[in-house]
Amino acid sequence: MTKHEFKSLFLSALEIAAEHASKHFSIDIPRNFQIELHGAGYPGKLVSDVDAVVDILYLDDDLSYRIIDIAVVAINTSRTMSRVFVRPSGHKPVPYASVWNNPEGTGPFKQIIAGQLKVVSDESFE
Repeated sequence: MTKHEFKSLFLSALEIAAEHASKHFSIDIPRNFQIELHGAGYPGKLVSDVDAVVDILYLDDDLSYRIIDIAVVAINTSRTMSRVFVRPSGHKPVPYASVWNNPEGTGPFKQIIAGQLKVVSDESFE
């Protein structure tokens, strides 16, 4: 899988996470994402640049994290940005044929639903 293909899957996973959260919490979820990255040496680092997150999560053309959990966990008070929890598994990297991929076509991205959706101050999103 190329980095470009991986980025497309990631962007799709972000959109699906927003759709799931919107349905589950009955609230509009902004599509301006801030990533809360856990794992891969990042203990909750906040990243707003999708390309920077792809640079971290994409391993190479042949290997990937087995599972990458993803869920919307917060929106800011002005409801212009969403925070998305992203956590690559601690498994040994595997060939793309062995990643989560459920439902088929989603690659390593596993959708989860947060127990609650926080609404936090705009300042905490900066």
